Amino acid sequence: MAPSTRKRPRPSSPGPVDADVTLTNEPSKFNRHPDLWYDDGNVIIATKTQACKVYRGLLSRESPVLNSLFETDVDEKRRTYEGTPVYEVTDSDDDIAAVLKYVCGMERNHKDVATLTFEATLAYFRLGTKYEITRLREEAISRLEMCYPSTLDSFDCPRNPRPITHTIGQDSEVSLLALQNYATLHQLLPAALYACCTLTTTKLISGIEFAFDFMEPPPASKLADFWAKVYNGRARLEESRVDDTLCFLDGAVSNNCERPACEKTIQSSFRQDRALSRPNPNALENVGPTIKKNSGAKPCKSCVTYWISRHVEGRQRVWDKLRDIFDIPEPAAGGDVAPADVS
Repeated sequence: MAPSTRKRPRPSSPGPVDADVTLTNEPSKFNRHPDLWYDDGNVIIATKTQACKVYRGLLSRESPVLNSLFETDVDEKRRTYEGTPVYEVTDSDDDIAAVLKYVCGMERNHKDVATLTFEATLAYFRLGTKYEITRLREEAISRLEMCYPSTLDSFDCPRNPRPITHTIGQDSEVSLLALQNYATLHQLLPAALYACCTLTTTKLISGIEFAFDFMEPPPASKLADFWAKVYNGRARLEESRVDDTLCFLDGAVSNNCERPACEKTIQSSFRQDRALSRPNPNALENVGPTIKKNSGAKPCKSCVTYWISRHVEGRQRVWDKLRDIFDIPEPAAGGDVAPADVS
């Protein structure tokens, strides 16, 4: 899959809006959002390049942060447009539009939508956290958890259709976002980092570059931590694939083995399978069907069942130690609180 050439504006880092690009009272320079400008709206939310005229009551109901801002606003020099107060935010156009569409009811039935774009899902999380819009944040986490499950059973039975449109760089962006001390996203890290490890280095680098086209690059220390987890994790996954996932290749047979040749059969059959013999970090690969196929009619049924059982147990061991493989610490208490920056 070739990287998309479309670039979405990065979410702005906290800080005041530059004076030369802030909203002015001149209609000729007023870039109204085509779907989020209500003539009877009583508050304007403005990014650097776009303005949305919506309803203060709806925003106050959904966001304690905005409600507190509106109630305590004593700025006598508050910028206005046609008598409507203007609040400037540092969020990107796409992020704030996705959230305001939800708040204004345009995306009220989002739970019934089979798939959200990845960009919209992350906007729901980032701004749901920033402005304490609980339902929005929980919806984003729920969809991310479906893509990056916490159990092997869920990993083996992915949601269909996928709740988030997958994009190149998604796995790495989720990993980097979780590493930003967002406590509630740390539960996604094992599956997200595992997905990163199964990519080739070229694809992973392309994914990172694509992700940085529409996300704020993390601190250098976090990026270095990410690459360390991927490279060290990849090596450990290759070891775990041999020691755990393919442990049945050690020649052991069932206690109820009915054929003396079973021990040689399992080793000789799989030795010919080059895909299994080469180094591979995909330690959660389900080779159960391959066991049945490669075994043919030579080994007894008892041994085939035994080998599959050991393979299943091995995969579970790999899953259970993913957090250790990637050296994922416990999240910092209260680490997912992001201050709102609204002026």
